[in-house]
Amino acid sequence: MKKPLIFLLGLVVLVSGCTGQDTTTLYENDIVIIRDLQAVPGVISPEQTVRIIANIQNKGNKPITASVDLFDHCEGLFPAKDIKPNCGGGQGTLGSTLCPNIELGAQETKQVDWVLKSKKIELKTVCPQDGMKVAVRYKTKTISLTTISFITRAELERLIQSGGLKEIGSYRALGEGPVKPDVTVEDQQPISIDAGITVIAFQVENHGSGFLAVKDAAQQDAKPQVRLTKFDFGGLTPAGRPGDSCDVLQAANPTGQPISLIQKESSKYLCTISVPTTVQTQETKTITTEIEYDYEFRKSVKVTVEPKI
Repeated sequence: MKKPLIFLLGLVVLVSGCTGQDTTTLYENDIVIIRDLQAVPGVISPEQTVRIIANIQNKGNKPITASVDLFDHCEGLFPAKDIKPNCGGGQGTLGSTLCPNIELGAQETKQVDWVLKSKKIELKTVCPQDGMKVAVRYKTKTISLTTISFITRAELERLIQSGGLKEIGSYRALGEGPVKPDVTVEDQQPISIDAGITVIAFQVENHGSGFLAVKDAAQQDAKPQVRLTKFDFGGLTPAGRPGDSCDVLQAANPTGQPISLIQKESSKYLCTISVPTTVQTQETKTITTEIEYDYEFRKSVKVTVEPKI
């Protein structure tokens, strides 16, 4: 039995298990991040200015449109009306904390910054106490796939008699993005075509360092959800057994079937599928899933306002 091996291949983590266990390729999780956040200078005197500098990085392999917001800057000490944003190329609206529609190419980093002016105060103050907070928000899609293997009865019997039968696992590729859809096969493989049915499980998990955001930032009371935009059974047919969740998977559409996460993962959706009755000795099918979602990544930096003695 081989011990699990983990390889870091650029943006990919490959996990290979024992015979019969799945082999999983895990692509980059946090594709858009605040690479670094600085306050220049970190300590200022009252009525002086500080510059908050954020370097926003797209670590992924596809272009992303993001918005960046200095959403917690201590209005009582640094009035919003005095904020001077630079959203790139000198773009930005005086008094605004938001830099919308930042276009990030694959593997690209862009800088945005804000200049804030402190009010006159008498006591040393750090506000907010846990630092000024910047958020980068974006919409993306993640595609994953899972293989499932079937075998004829004759081939199964031949392998058993020859001692050559080995349990195999699925190959699972969990695509680029912090929130990943995942399909697992509940039964041992290869699955005999005499089995009639088998069960797959679908689940969505947040692998990233941020969290789901609502689709429309103006709807703050809305519940963040993942949108299941595609579930391709790879030619397999749901059996429609009572109590399973095939209907949720079949409801996938370009607009998106809502999937909710509790903490970092969704419920597990079980679906009974019919085993194909004819295969060429041993055959592998591929199930493909796609989700769309809005995501937010945050970082903070402290600024101290200290009167001179």
